[in-house]
Amino acid sequence: MKTFGILLCIVYLATGSAFAGELDTYYLQQFGELSDNRALLKNSPASSLRKCGMPLKRSLKNDWHKLEQSTQYTLAKYLALPATTGMTSVTSPSGNFILWYFPSGSDAPTPVAPYDISGWVQTVAATFDYVYTQEVNQMGYSPPTTRPYPVFLKQLADQRYFGVTDSDTLTGQTATSYITIDNDFTDSIYHPYTGIPALQITAAHEFHHAIQFSYNFYFEPWYAEATSSWMEDEV
Repeated sequence: MKTFGILLCIVYLATGSAFAGELDTYYLQQFGELSDNRALLKNSPASSLRKCGMPLKRSLKNDWHKLEQSTQYTLAKYLALPATTGMTSVTSPSGNFILWYFPSGSDAPTPVAPYDISGWVQTVAATFDYVYTQEVNQMGYSPPTTRPYPVFLKQLADQRYFGVTDSDTLTGQTATSYITIDNDFTDSIYHPYTGIPALQITAAHEFHHAIQFSYNFYFEPWYAEATSSWMEDEV
């Protein structure tokens, strides 16, 4: 009986270790941290475009304690608050949003007629103000507690996202958050929703995630995605 118990223990530990290894591999693959995987993500067909990065980031936070320390070390940068070094900020006309963007470099928006970089950022600010008016003032949702709410413009095409809403500080069941959207939506993977249409649906979608986090951090990701996708059409 004692020997049988030891064998069961060995089987359990081996199974648990294998599961942990599979989980580590899954997240390393999803974030392009395995050999050649980032290139695969960037060059994969448009059908593999992942519209919103919230569910994956949320899942990673929930599973964080299950991952190997080396995996945590590799993936920690994806859960860190964006560094604003080298970025410029603009407050939206309503004062409800603060936009952070790079005026130059690989993360800077690509000027597309009729916009220059500054004009595009102002358009982003006006779009988020409109979304706020529709979702908060017209539809009656409570706004996020952070004001001005932070929105970051960065190159997300290599991650195949339109945008992502990340939780920040958890207090009780509510959480502060911040949004990151692609810097300009000009990359071919966003076709046919490039430029203004991509900006509009992303702003409506991601800001609704910000509202969800302020209500209850413990929402079901599938339901949050469904309602935020519904919000794209409503707004």
